Amino acid sequence: PYLKKWITLQPNNEVAWRRRLDLGVKIDSFDEISLSLDSLVSLQPLKHQTIEFVVNRIMHYRVSSNKLVSWLNCLNIPKDSPLENISIYAKEYQNGNSATALEIIEKSLDKFPGNELLIRIMVDITLELAEVNSLKNKCDRQLLFNPSSESALRGRLRYFLMIDSTLKLKEEVNRVLNLVPSHHEAHRIGIDLAFHLDDDKETALVRCNGALKHYPSNATFLGIHTILQSLLGTIESTERAIGQLTRLHEQSADSYLISAQAQSNLGNNLRRLELINKWLQRCNMHPVSSSNVNLSLHPKYLRC
Repeated sequence: PYLKKWITLQPNNEVAWRRRLDLGVKIDSFDEISLSLDSLVSLQPLKHQTIEFVVNRIMHYRVSSNKLVSWLNCLNIPKDSPLENISIYAKEYQNGNSATALEIIEKSLDKFPGNELLIRIMVDITLELAEVNSLKNKCDRQLLFNPSSESALRGRLRYFLMIDSTLKLKEEVNRVLNLVPSHHEAHRIGIDLAFHLDDDKETALVRCNGALKHYPSNATFLGIHTILQSLLGTIESTERAIGQLTRLHEQSADSYLISAQAQSNLGNNLRRLELINKWLQRCNMHPVSSSNVNLSLHPKYLRC
C-alpha cells in the first residue's frame, strides 16, 4: 500500500519504481517486474545507479534467455557503460555457456576495473566453474582498484574456505571485518567457525552480536543468537531473543522451530510445545500434545 501511494503521488519517481521492482523480485511476481520495468523504461534516460540496480535485481531471475535479454536491451544501456555487454553475457550464461559468459565479464572489467556489480558476477561464475586457483588472483587484482569491494573480499573468503585453510580463513575474516565492518559473509563465516568448528559459544555469541549491529533484523543471525543464548543457559536473554525473532519473523516457520529448540535447550519442554502449537495455530492446523511425562516429541508420544 505504501509503494502504491508513493507511485500515485510521484509516478515519475525512479526510486519508487526501483522499490516496486525489488518487491516484484522478492515475491517472485513476473507481472510486478514487467510493470516496473515498463514504467522505468518510460522514464529514460535512466540514471546509472538505476540501471545497475535493475540489472542486479533481474540478472538471475528465473525467466527465459530471450525474455531476460529483452528486458536488458530495453534499458538502452549507454555504449560507454560498464554494463554495455551485459545482455550478451546474460544470453551466454542463460544458455549454459558459463565460461564464455565469464570471458565477457572479465573483458568488461579490463575496461572498467573495480566495478562492484561486474566483480560480483565474476566471483559468482568463477565459483560456479570451481576455478579455485584463479579466484584469489582475480579478486586481488580488483581490490587494487576497489580495496573495499565486498564481492572481491567475499571471493577471497570463499577461496580460503575451499582450500580448507582454517588459520588463514580466520585471519581473513578478521581482516575483512576491520576493513568493511558490515561485511555479511565475513560475519557469517566468523560465527560458523567459532560455533561449529571451535565449539566456542562465547566467542560465537560475541561475533553474532557484532553481526546484529549491522543486520538487526536478519533471520539467520537472530536465529543463531537465540540458540547460542539458550546453550549458554541465559534464560532471560533467551526469552528476549525468542521474542525478537518471532516478532520480526512471525510468518516464518523456522523462527518458531528455532525458538522451540532454544526452549528445549533450556529444559523447558512445555514452552517448546507451546511455541510449536502457536505456529500450527497460525497455519490453521490442529495442535499437538505429548503423552510423555517429560513432554517428549518422539512420534510414539505425540497426540493430535
